[in-house]
Amino acid sequence: MDPREIIREKPQSIPKLLIGLLLLTGIILGGFCGFTEWYVDDGSVDSVPTFDQVTVERGNIATTLTTSGTATARESAELNFGSSGVVETVEVELGNQVDEGDVLAALDNRDAQNGLIIAQNNLLEAELRLSQLLEAPSEAVLSEAEKAISSAISQIASAKLNYENALEPPTYSDISSSDANVTQRQTEVVSADRQVQSAYTDLKLIQQSFCNLNQIQPQLLIDDAESVWNEVDHTDVFLKLDTDAFVQGHSSLKIELPHYVWGEIAFEHKKHESVIAKKTFAKLDLSEFDQIEFWVRSDTTIGKGYFELTLYDSWPFSTPLEVFSIPALEEDVWTLVSSPMSKLESDIEVQGVGVRFSADTAQMSSNRTLWLDEIIALGVSPICSSAGLPLSETSIRFLSGTVDSTTSGNVIVSEGSRDFIKSNSSYLKTLDSRDLAAANLVSASAKRASLDDPLSESKSAQLLAAIESAESTLTSALRKKDDLLDGPSENEIKLQELNIAKAKQSVDQAQETLTDMVLLAPFAGQIGAVNISKGVWVTASTTAFSLVDLDSVGVDLTVSESDFIELTSGDLGMATFDSIPDQPFIIKLANITSLPQITQGIVTYPAQAEFLNMREAAEILPRFGSLLQGASGSSVAGSRPGIGSGIDMQALRRCAAEQVGREVSSPSDLTPSETSLIQEKCFSGSATGGNSRTGSTRTRLKPAIGMNASVTMLLEIKEDVLIVPAQAIQSDKGREVVTLLGQDQMTTTSVPVSIGITNGDQTEIISGLEEGQVVLIPGASDASIPISSPSNGSTDRPGQRGAPR
Repeated sequence: MDPREIIREKPQSIPKLLIGLLLLTGIILGGFCGFTEWYVDDGSVDSVPTFDQVTVERGNIATTLTTSGTATARESAELNFGSSGVVETVEVELGNQVDEGDVLAALDNRDAQNGLIIAQNNLLEAELRLSQLLEAPSEAVLSEAEKAISSAISQIASAKLNYENALEPPTYSDISSSDANVTQRQTEVVSADRQVQSAYTDLKLIQQSFCNLNQIQPQLLIDDAESVWNEVDHTDVFLKLDTDAFVQGHSSLKIELPHYVWGEIAFEHKKHESVIAKKTFAKLDLSEFDQIEFWVRSDTTIGKGYFELTLYDSWPFSTPLEVFSIPALEEDVWTLVSSPMSKLESDIEVQGVGVRFSADTAQMSSNRTLWLDEIIALGVSPICSSAGLPLSETSIRFLSGTVDSTTSGNVIVSEGSRDFIKSNSSYLKTLDSRDLAAANLVSASAKRASLDDPLSESKSAQLLAAIESAESTLTSALRKKDDLLDGPSENEIKLQELNIAKAKQSVDQAQETLTDMVLLAPFAGQIGAVNISKGVWVTASTTAFSLVDLDSVGVDLTVSESDFIELTSGDLGMATFDSIPDQPFIIKLANITSLPQITQGIVTYPAQAEFLNMREAAEILPRFGSLLQGASGSSVAGSRPGIGSGIDMQALRRCAAEQVGREVSSPSDLTPSETSLIQEKCFSGSATGGNSRTGSTRTRLKPAIGMNASVTMLLEIKEDVLIVPAQAIQSDKGREVVTLLGQDQMTTTSVPVSIGITNGDQTEIISGLEEGQVVLIPGASDASIPISSPSNGSTDRPGQRGAPR
């Protein structure tokens, strides 16, 4: 059959079949989809959004800023004395605790004490003078004034008489008397000179004897004049020993010289023939000696420079090794010549001594006779040298000590020392007598000369000036008496009062100087540096100690320019130090300056914060403790800012009750003494349950100077306001909304709200919510609940479904 026919025969059956097939297919697809949906929705929370439930509550909220800080002492000082001096005592060491007024160190104050005594005496003297001015003059004072007047009148009369006598020519009797006086004074001078020479000779002999006996001064005998010297040819000089005139031994060398003119023989003889007499001997080493001494005498008085003593080290004595000039000699007087000698080398040895004419002497007018005795070389010793006579105070003390220390041990030495001192005293007396005789001679000669000269203008002026001076003295004496009778003038009283004021000022300055000698602690604290020690010299600018008050430790802050405008004095905050992170501290901003510090273009403002004491912290904690801890991020259980971490407050209250004998609910209930007692007894690891550091039995209440801290400051605080977690605030089309759970606990609603401040974790709700409402926060914690998206403002009741059945 043609299929087209079949189609044409059943035209009505095809639509019904197609409709049935389509319905069946739709039912199958719908059932499959429904099954799939039912099967997939097995109660899993991933299939719908999940939320945390939070109840809207009232509480406190604050905004904060975070910065850095450093612990710094507010009270510290570099201490120094107020004056200079030598340190006498140092009373403290590095790290010592001192109280205000404690003595730290002291200077030697003897000079300052003497200065104060002098100033006080000057003040007393000035006050006494004022008292004398104000008192009426006594009879004794008036009597002294009369005596001064009489004395001045006598001086005038004497001065006038001297002037009148000077105008009159001298009489024959005056001239004769003056001549006799001059002659007498000349005789006294000659006699005094002889006494000086005799005393000096005796002193020199005793000196040599003492030094030889005690071997104080080394000496070497060059010639003792006990044997005749060799005569030089062609000089007509006669040499012999004289046993009648000598100083040491038994004889001296006598040299008889003819009339001798050096200029006449200079061209006739060789230079070495100028030697008058000579003597050779075994070689002597004089390298250890410093001077030559010998005795010489002349039969007539001669000037210096005629003769010389010479030493030679080689024949034929043509060039002397040393030359010693013989000084002026008095007739028949032994003179000791002491001359320094050049330091000779040890390889130069002396083997001859001689006497010669001086090359500078033109001639000798008549025959001369010389005597020589005891030529020696000496080592230098002040007490044994001729230059050391008369003895110095040092030498006399040495001799006196020798007498004292050797009296019982060596009688000879003791007696020698006494004789030496006695002879030196006699020599000094002869010198004084000679000086007095010379002065008398000068005066007598001047007086005699004045008799021959007429009164000169200068002398006349001098005599007239003496008269005027005497008259001026009389005028002054009369005025002084009148002043005594009239009493002091107002100016005199004021002047003396001014002197008293100056004297008082000097006393105050001296007292201040004495006070400055002792360095006191200006406040209680710890010694941070000791820069002095006993015996050193210090000045007023020397820093002796560094003192720091640990109780004044605060926190120095650095605030950025963006945070500066938000801070004000009195703001509270919390500081957590790097070295003690488990112990936060409550601080209060004390001051902040408007003067910026600019470093490399960065602007900051310095600020200072202070730690709250225990009472203040206890008052703050009930209101702001949670805000401070939350703001600082502290999560230490049971810690209290500024008191110490891990403190058991119940244990602290029990300890406080035990100390004061009553229950304590607030620090305001305590007196200052009770607060100190509780701080000492109760703030320790064992009393409060805190953990003490090793080696310390007390919790540190403040950080050490220099510790770095992280600081959080409370900028704005709102109390008793509605707050919700910041995550609960959502943004919907430019407005803030929160999601509320319906009263049926099955539906949610988005509610617009007006918000206030936020600290990042919580946000203030100004309007839109009420206390007790439950807001939903998107989350995935164990406490979260699944809630379907709202449809027409409602959703099904949240729940779980089982597995497919």
